[in-house]
Amino acid sequence: IAAQLLATRGHLAGARLLPLLDAADRWHAWFATARNDPKTGAIGVVHPWESGRDNVPDWDSPLAAVSADNVTPFERRDLSHIDAAMRPTKAQYDRYIALVEFGRSVGWDQVKLRDTSPFFVCDPGMTAILMRAERALIALSEANGRDDIAQTARTRLGDLEKGLDALWSDTLGAFTTLDTRTGHRGEYISSASFLSFVAGPLDGAKTQALTAHFDRMRDACQYMVPSYDPAAPAFDEKRYWRGPVWLVVNWLIAMGFEERGDTDRAAKLRADSHALVMTGGFHEYYSPLDGAPLGGGNFTWTAAAWLDWARNTNGTD
Repeated sequence: IAAQLLATRGHLAGARLLPLLDAADRWHAWFATARNDPKTGAIGVVHPWESGRDNVPDWDSPLAAVSADNVTPFERRDLSHIDAAMRPTKAQYDRYIALVEFGRSVGWDQVKLRDTSPFFVCDPGMTAILMRAERALIALSEANGRDDIAQTARTRLGDLEKGLDALWSDTLGAFTTLDTRTGHRGEYISSASFLSFVAGPLDGAKTQALTAHFDRMRDACQYMVPSYDPAAPAFDEKRYWRGPVWLVVNWLIAMGFEERGDTDRAAKLRADSHALVMTGGFHEYYSPLDGAPLGGGNFTWTAAAWLDWARNTNGTD
């Protein structure tokens, strides 16, 4: 996705771009082998950390089945510089490490991890982002004489489209997680539900349902997008991915809105992100209720997301 943006702006071409096409193709192919759920075609994760949304409540039920009884003692360095109220709990970390130790026990064989780990959960966020990345790879490959890569990417994209559709919950009216071990679906909206807008075209009914959820959450929060539904019992405005706003996610969701012509909702995300940075600096994440800066300070991906928007505001690099 970043390569496509840089190429569009004239910063990436020729000898600098071509090797990235092969590298991206290999990387996407790895996901198709190691993280593609054979039953649905969606992308799953063998560890919450893979999703980037480490402790979103959607992982709570799948993690509960992971035994942490024999976890090797470890030291958490995050708590040495961040308030524990803003971080995952000890019980969650015990299970995170238990999954790491399971990976070691199978020699990090990716197919064994996918097929035998106690945790393999299909994720709408990972699936949608990879779909957007495949579209970017197709466009870049076609523009640079690599039709071979474009064709394999189209095949993968077709599988991913079926996979994302399999993550739609009629009960929730949104895309959500699917625990492949139990068949249990996430029961509330997360920011990943809205990442589906960046995946590509959606049918009218799904778009209407998702935008209704977005507007409902907009009315409940001063700043969008909360990482978890403020109406959910597990919502926590300060604790990592259980409620706070992350600018890099706003950037992706806004990209999806812009690409489908929803300029009002895209502008809302941009304005909220600007306000958060202006009052709280480039923090790791922020409260959706009062904008309080949370987590670590001086985070580069927060700065990168905002600088890209700032660049587009004044038209300079």
